Amino acid sequence: GSGGGLYQCDGTIQDNTITDNMADHGGGMTRCKGTIQNNIISANSADRGGGLSGCVGIIQNNTITGNSASEYGGGLYVCGGTIQNNTISDNLVDLAGAGLWECDGPIQNNTISGNITAGSGGGLYQCDGTIQDNTIPDNMADHGGGVTRCKGTSEKNSMSDKSAHR
Repeated sequence: GSGGGLYQCDGTIQDNTITDNMADHGGGMTRCKGTIQNNIISANSADRGGGLSGCVGIIQNNTITGNSASEYGGGLYVCGGTIQNNTISDNLVDLAGAGLWECDGPIQNNTISGNITAGSGGGLYQCDGTIQDNTIPDNMADHGGGVTRCKGTSEKNSMSDKSAHR
């Protein structure tokens, strides 16, 4: 099923701890459309979107850490809203996009670090919106440690030399 913790919630989701949930899509939450802020989303797992899957709206000021996915998007999977001021760290995925996978809205002022995949895109993979003012250190992948196959504008991001292939 979808949304181990929350599924199709359309209001504001804030000040929650969403942890230790499992689902096929969105271990922590799936298809939530409101503002998602000030939450701790951790230790959730799914095939796609260990932390969040298919969420739109503003995703801000969250800690999204220690989530895992067997296919795509350890932290976030296909989230199309603005993603800002989050810590997205230590998420794992087998195939692609350990931190974020195909998130096409603005991605700004986040710390995206320590995410690991055996495939492609340790930090961000195929995210086509504007990517700016993020700190993207210490992500690891077999192909593309920090930002991989993202076609949008990328500016003023800080990436360390440790974002690399493993």
